[in-house]
Amino acid sequence: MALELELLSSGGLQLPNIDKGTHQGCIVDVIDLGRQALTEVVNGANQPKVKNGVQLFGARVLIGVELVNEQFVMEATEDKPEKTIFRKLYREYSLSKADSANLMKLLKELKPTAKSVAELAGLPCMVGVGETSGGRNKITSLIPLMKGMTPKEPGNPIITFDFDKPVAEVVANLPEWITNNLKEAQNY
Repeated sequence: MALELELLSSGGLQLPNIDKGTHQGCIVDVIDLGRQALTEVVNGANQPKVKNGVQLFGARVLIGVELVNEQFVMEATEDKPEKTIFRKLYREYSLSKADSANLMKLLKELKPTAKSVAELAGLPCMVGVGETSGGRNKITSLIPLMKGMTPKEPGNPIITFDFDKPVAEVVANLPEWITNNLKEAQNY
């Protein structure tokens, strides 16, 4: 069979893990997730974050990074041609202007002159890849390309989405798990 069953999971296509280490990448997605319910870990489980009996919400942004040297080729089937999948990893950030916020540190590191988080879209970078406790890949760090390194063009389109200026065509082309996150926003 062209599509190995081990690549399938209940969430859709499950690709093999990427080797841990530093990879060349490009930021291809900057998605404003709106105001999402905040959570905290209590006794090893995520619980809604509550203050004075009120659920807390915070602005969140999702950064998608293509690992430009990591592709997976899906073999052709009777009804579908061969397809190359350009590997992406995602990391979610709090949308905060505080100097100590991870997103602000990222902006200062990758594009110090940026006036908008959307300016990260299309930037080449180096991506630290690690694993979660469940064994899935995760982004551990994003830093500028090494000096003298030539950036590679990504195979995925560059996508930005601003919750305050939604574009239906952008939403229609996002993966289902991202649109589900958008629908969970307090300001959806």
